[in-house]
Amino acid sequence: MDLKPEEKVTVLLQTLDFHINEIHRREESEKTWFEWASTLLLATFGAIIALAGSSKPLQQPILIKLLATVLILIPSLISISRILDVAKSSSRNAEIVEHIEDLLHLFDSGFYDEKSIYPNRWHGKLAQNMLKRKTPKYFVGIIGLMTFCVIAAVWLIL
Repeated sequence: MDLKPEEKVTVLLQTLDFHINEIHRREESEKTWFEWASTLLLATFGAIIALAGSSKPLQQPILIKLLATVLILIPSLISISRILDVAKSSSRNAEIVEHIEDLLHLFDSGFYDEKSIYPNRWHGKLAQNMLKRKTPKYFVGIIGLMTFCVIAAVWLIL
């Protein structure tokens, strides 16, 4: 298939738009996983506090505590894993965006104007910066801390 230069530019622009939107969608996905996990952990903590006032002792407390620990750990670890995977995927999308920017000569002085469209210091930095983002690390750290606290509450309060 032989495409005219205008058609090639159109394909590149549509692909660029898709991958930029995909980066934003993945960032939103990270946030959704974090919100889901933190809500689940807060609800579990609230249930533990509510059960702490119960005057009826638990039958087989060790088994119930182990089961509660597993039921808290599994969703938390899945959330952490998904957040980290989504963050890594965003970096791959950023690499594609950088390649398309190069093909469109967005950093080349004199191609569109005397100066390049983007500052030269941005060239090749998007994928690196996506990997350096701290938000996914904060999300993972908060979920990890909350998980530890909820499991500690299970063992100390119940």
